[in-house]
Amino acid sequence: MHFHVLRVPTRRLLLSTLSKCKNLILFNPKRTIYALGDESSPLTVEHGQETGLCIGASYSRLKDAKTFLELIELRQSAGAATYRQLQEPLAQSQAQIDQDLVLYLSQAAIANNLPNLLIPFFQLAWKLRVQIDVSVHETIFERLVQARQWQFLQTLLDFCRWKKLQHSSKMLNIQLRVWLHQEAHVRLSMFNVQRYFQSYKLSLDRESYGTLIEASIANQNINQCREIIVQMEAAGFPVNGETYQAILSRMVSMGPNETIEARALRAVQGAKGPLHEAILNSLIRLRSISGDDVAFRRHISLLEQSNIGPGGDSMDGSPLDITTIALLIEHLGRQRDLNGALRLLSLVDEMKLGYTPEIIAHMISVCSRCGNQEVAFDLFARLLFDLPPGRRKRAFKLLRRFGWERHPGDLKDLKPINVHPSVYILNALGMLALRKRGLPAVFWLLELMEATQVTPDDDTARRILHHLNRYQYIEPNVLIAILYRFMSYTSVRGRMRLANIAFHTLLKDHKMASSPRAGWKASATYLSQSRSPDSETHRDYLVKQTFRALGGEQDIKEMKSMPLRAILSSITDSGASQDHATYSLRMFYYARVEKNPKAVEDLYRRMLAVNLQPNAYHIAALIDAYILTGQIEKAREMFSVALSDGIKPQCVLYTMLICAYGDLGEPEKGLAFFRKMLEDEVVPDVASLDAVIRGYFMIKEYTTARKLLDELWTTVLPLDTKPASSVSLKDSMQMLRDQERNLLPLPPAERVSGTTAKQVLQSWRRSSKGNRGKHQVPPTSRHLQLVLGNPFSEKRE
Repeated sequence: MHFHVLRVPTRRLLLSTLSKCKNLILFNPKRTIYALGDESSPLTVEHGQETGLCIGASYSRLKDAKTFLELIELRQSAGAATYRQLQEPLAQSQAQIDQDLVLYLSQAAIANNLPNLLIPFFQLAWKLRVQIDVSVHETIFERLVQARQWQFLQTLLDFCRWKKLQHSSKMLNIQLRVWLHQEAHVRLSMFNVQRYFQSYKLSLDRESYGTLIEASIANQNINQCREIIVQMEAAGFPVNGETYQAILSRMVSMGPNETIEARALRAVQGAKGPLHEAILNSLIRLRSISGDDVAFRRHISLLEQSNIGPGGDSMDGSPLDITTIALLIEHLGRQRDLNGALRLLSLVDEMKLGYTPEIIAHMISVCSRCGNQEVAFDLFARLLFDLPPGRRKRAFKLLRRFGWERHPGDLKDLKPINVHPSVYILNALGMLALRKRGLPAVFWLLELMEATQVTPDDDTARRILHHLNRYQYIEPNVLIAILYRFMSYTSVRGRMRLANIAFHTLLKDHKMASSPRAGWKASATYLSQSRSPDSETHRDYLVKQTFRALGGEQDIKEMKSMPLRAILSSITDSGASQDHATYSLRMFYYARVEKNPKAVEDLYRRMLAVNLQPNAYHIAALIDAYILTGQIEKAREMFSVALSDGIKPQCVLYTMLICAYGDLGEPEKGLAFFRKMLEDEVVPDVASLDAVIRGYFMIKEYTTARKLLDELWTTVLPLDTKPASSVSLKDSMQMLRDQERNLLPLPPAERVSGTTAKQVLQSWRRSSKGNRGKHQVPPTSRHLQLVLGNPFSEKRE
């Protein structure tokens, strides 16, 4: 079936053209938005060249739908048209505009990935005095939640609030869910939420309390979570499986917790149903993240048993649902098992479960980790066949920029998948492209998102920044500029996890600058009178200013860096608490830059006071602070205190103390600490053995060093890698370090040139400053409001 597509480049619409269309597709809203004021281009009707709102000829109220869309165009052409101006064409068409029509068109807009059309739909319905029940609003909002269209959902919720439409508890709970996605923790405090519900004369229900519990855990605030649970029980909602599901759904932000997971498992022991499966799926994911294969397999078996009916057969025809299969593919990605993931993907076809965005995103991530880009690109290309020809051709062209090698004539071999490209899928594909193409792939990824009508989100920014910080040498100013550009999108907000990457880059750059590794000449230059460690450079000033503002020691408004000032202000306004990573970075700052062990210990105690369980990174910062100030025994004392606080010992902590004893010329104490590590059943690595041998090198006891190397080699490496006794000590140490490089999964980092970074940022800046070319980002609600006017400013006559 062919659909007519109305491409409207002007504010005028030839209504006679609409009447000739048997199957109507609404105008491309993006083209309308960016072409206002251009009255020279004529109206054209094409077939399948643009995307739009598809309304089939079988729809029984096609005439009413055409009239409704004509009135929207009339409002755009006449500005804020009055009720009387709209009533005349409505009476002539004899169309009936009611809530059923608005619901149908809204659902069609969401299904066609055009949620920005809902704003003029709601405006016109309100202008025509259409009575819309609360249940219709709830249905539309739930569909937007399922489609994860948070920014448009917030705009529509604001519209209902400003127009003083009737609200229900479900609508208020959806607003809480939007605030949770936005990480607006100030609004999600118990006091503010209770006052929000009271303003509509409604009370909090179990879903409301569940969202508040999720928000408190996501904000790393366990004390607040406990208070919410107490108030929830006092309101008549006892803790049950739904409560544990709310807790487990956000436990990823704090890390696996065996105690809470065991309680959740006991709460649903012997039960069956969707809630039980949801809790087991959350437990499966947490155990996969923690690397506990035994518990992982045990939860899988419990989930399989829950789907077995009385006769011994599967209740739904399959032991696992599509959500569990997606989790299994994600788990296989962590294990870099591409063949196993491909078998699960073929199982989806055999069981006819239907693909989901999560399945495809996890599968692309597996291919990325295993280095098989062709399988990932082929899988993504199968999603593009439903796009209009122009956008599909452009998307294929961008895939070839990423490194896709399939010839255009071989596309017939690909079987289309009926899933629209989502931001989750494109985020996974972007990581693969970054590993292959580096920084230029950032802008290509944004072009691909525009071609598939996808808007980047916080996870897009996080993945890109994390990759650039970890795998490529990039200047802190460039990375901060990239984060600042991402925050120009309405769908990307200042998040603590995004700022943490910028803070880590600043610390890493400061460390590299203060620890030159280019020989004695470079060290002599760095320590010369003109560049002494006491003289504060711009880099030192930026680091100190940032972390002092983060700790509240300096006003954010006094910061010289405008991007950092904007980022920190956004985080402060949201009320987001500092998480594990932020505390770790602040502790390393006071340890390595300020060399203040007391400040580091105060932060450690503060973490315990707010029920944030410290991990190995925080203990490493504590030990580092005392080692750098020469207090080795105090560092060892704090190491023992950390173990008594319930922190699991890590190999890196032992290695730090072994190195410290070696620097003091006491390698025998370092050796004793290495043997203690073996007694504590902590598996050593190559770096810890290297630290032991290095200590004896420094006091020139080469015979002892050789003897210990032969004795301890098998504690870190297989016996077949051990060098022969005839190999010199120097060559043996080189072999040891070569083995360490082979064990590291990280690819070698590449330095990003200043020219490349400048070109990418300039192209990005041009595209967001009004360039109407092909590099535009998808339209957002803010852009749409500029065209249609403020949706809250009109008055009903």
